[in-house]
Amino acid sequence: MAIDRNDIDEIYETAIKAGLADPSRRDLLLAWLPEKVRLDLPSRTSPGDQLRSDLEVLTQKEQTFGVPALTVWLENAERLTDYLPGVPSVFAAARRKVQCAVVPQVASPSTEAPPTTVVAPEVVADSDAEPARVEILFLSARPDDAAALHVGRELGQINKKLRTGLLGQRFKVGEVEQAVTPLDIQEFLRRSRAQILHFSGHGTAGGGLLLEDAIGRSVTVDADVLRDLLELVQDESDFRIGIFNACHSVDLAEILVRKPAVLPCAVATTDVVDDEVAIAFAYGFYSALADGKDVNYAYRAGRIQVGMLSSLKKNQKDRFVLLVADGVDVQRLLLNPKRP
Repeated sequence: MAIDRNDIDEIYETAIKAGLADPSRRDLLLAWLPEKVRLDLPSRTSPGDQLRSDLEVLTQKEQTFGVPALTVWLENAERLTDYLPGVPSVFAAARRKVQCAVVPQVASPSTEAPPTTVVAPEVVADSDAEPARVEILFLSARPDDAAALHVGRELGQINKKLRTGLLGQRFKVGEVEQAVTPLDIQEFLRRSRAQILHFSGHGTAGGGLLLEDAIGRSVTVDADVLRDLLELVQDESDFRIGIFNACHSVDLAEILVRKPAVLPCAVATTDVVDDEVAIAFAYGFYSALADGKDVNYAYRAGRIQVGMLSSLKKNQKDRFVLLVADGVDVQRLLLNPKRP
C-alpha cells in the first residue's frame, strides 16, 4: 500500500510538533538527496507551507519516479528527533511503508495451472553492500627532519566525530596514508573517489607541502606542481573541498581555487599553527559536517573550536581561512554521497 494523504498529514503534524519546520532544519532534512531533487523543490514563504510542499514533492518523486527521496527525508527526520520519545517511531513507520510500497508485487498464479505452492519473493538486504558515503582521503607526511606532529590524534578526532555526529554515518575516512611521498601522491589522487581531500603535515612559505622521500627525509612539492596534479586528475576525481591543515598553506589554496579552479573551495592557514590548534580545528570542522552543516558553517565551527583553547593558542583561529572559487556558494555547499 502506497503512502496516502493521511500518512502525509501524520508526518507533517509530527514534524511540526518536533520543530522540524524551522528553516534552519531544512538543509539537515534534505541532506543526502540528489541535487536535482533539491532543485525541483518549490520555494514557499512560510515554514509550514515549505514543509508541506517538500513532503508532497518528495512523495511524488519516490512513488512516481522511484527516486528514494521521501525515504531519505524520513531517515534524516528520525535522527534529528531521536531524543524525543515516540517521535522517531512515526517517521520509521512511514519509511517502512514507503519501502514496502516499492517491493514488486507477486503476479497472480494462473488459474489454468495453479502451482502447488506459491512462495512470496524474499526481500533480502545485501549486507555486503556498503551504503553511499562521503569519503575523506586523508594524506599526511611526518619527515624525520621536521617537527613531530600528532597526526594519529588528528585522524582519531575526525573518526570520533564521524561516529557521533547526527549524520556522521554518511561520512567515512576512506584511504589513509601517513607517509606520503612524491612517488605515490599522484596515484592516491587519481584513484580516489573522495569528495574531501585532507592533508595533515607541514607546509612551506609559497604554498609547498613537505612530503617524505624514500628514507623519511623531507622533500618539498611546490604549489604549482600540486595544481598541475589536481588539474590532471580533475576529470576522474570528485574532490569538492581541500583541507590543508599545514602551516603557510594559504598560497597553495589560492592557486587551487583561482580561475580555472581545480577545487571549488579550500581551507588553509596564513601562518604557522600549533599542532594542538590544527587538531582542534579538525575536531570542530568535522563535528559540524557530521551534523549535516554546510561547508561555511563547518569552517566557522572549526575556528570557534580553536578559540576555546588556552590564551596562548586561541588567537591562531584567525590564521584559518576559507577560499572559494568563483561562482561557488559555500553556504549551500553540502557534501552528498554519490548514489548509484
